[in-house]
Amino acid sequence: MNSMSNWLYQKWFSYIHSNYLVYNTSWEDAAIDRELLHLNNNSSVLMITSAGCNALAYLLDGPRRIDGIDVNYRQNALVDLKIKLIRYRDYTALSNLFLTGRHPEYLAIYSRVRPYLEAKSRFFWDRYIRYFSPGGRGLYYNGTAGTFALILNAILKLKGLKPNVSRLLHTASRSEREQIFRSTQGKLWSGLSQYLWKWDGLLSLAGIPASQAEAVEDLNAFMQGTIYQLFVEQNPAQNHYWRVYLEGKYSTDCCPQYLQKENFAVLRKNIGRLSLKSSNLLQHLSHTETKYSHFILLDHMDWMAETEPALLAKQWKLILTHALPGATILFRSAYPDLSFLPPFVFGEVNFTNAKNINIQQQDRVGTYTATWLGVVQ
Repeated sequence: MNSMSNWLYQKWFSYIHSNYLVYNTSWEDAAIDRELLHLNNNSSVLMITSAGCNALAYLLDGPRRIDGIDVNYRQNALVDLKIKLIRYRDYTALSNLFLTGRHPEYLAIYSRVRPYLEAKSRFFWDRYIRYFSPGGRGLYYNGTAGTFALILNAILKLKGLKPNVSRLLHTASRSEREQIFRSTQGKLWSGLSQYLWKWDGLLSLAGIPASQAEAVEDLNAFMQGTIYQLFVEQNPAQNHYWRVYLEGKYSTDCCPQYLQKENFAVLRKNIGRLSLKSSNLLQHLSHTETKYSHFILLDHMDWMAETEPALLAKQWKLILTHALPGATILFRSAYPDLSFLPPFVFGEVNFTNAKNINIQQQDRVGTYTATWLGVVQ
């Protein structure tokens, strides 16, 4: 980008993330996380909230505390609604809203839980509870990530590929899925759409900064490989991460762990261990004395690597100051290696790429180059 284009892009990206709910569901595989983290009742976790699906999943392992932080209060408002439904209502109320993202009785459900919400959460949901209206798009096609998903679905429909995508999702036979994929990929990656979907302005809706997209050498080739892995090699029928955006809803047999009925009792028992704060990582670590055994940073550092290296270094110093001996640090990245990290980090943290322990291949999201697990020495 030239300087003017970059300035306009930064303004656009900042506007989106300062004014809208971005993530309506978490985009990191919680099953992978739980396998890597080994949480237990001694664990103290600091994580970026996002949509909160994974924070709730971690509660199933009984950690002592989870502190969820997010600079966008709208993300915390989404999680706060889930928390209060779990704590004060029942599984039916939770699933009525969040399984399909819409329900005829959404206003009645909201009115019963509204008094328990934090003030900022009430402010947000009083305006946007309509996301759950049965006559609207539904939660999972709202928020900017939901809008991005709608645009991708429109491209698939325009190309006449929606029936093939549905068959891919629901075909048990791997060989049949491969045939469908081979007959579809040429049309999928042709024409204007092969450029439109990866336009920086559009990727901003999905929370993908330009620097992160540029870290992948060939986005089209990367995504072709990802889609083959997820829709052919794996069984996509159980991939709720992609199905929710392709179908607009979850189902009882394909949904995040916090929406599985058998987990509700444990969630209710442990829900008081999850706290939320609208803050960024630097602010939180600068004003807390808490030490943590686990840090879950999503792809947060990709956002800072190119534009804010000094702040990234400061953040790592604070992380290490607040890390218990042997603390675990989990994050994703689009970068092929860790050369973007401050050099001093490597003297204090040993990193393992999940690819090297045969876990990455099970990942049902697939849009990150690497999943990294660091252990503080």
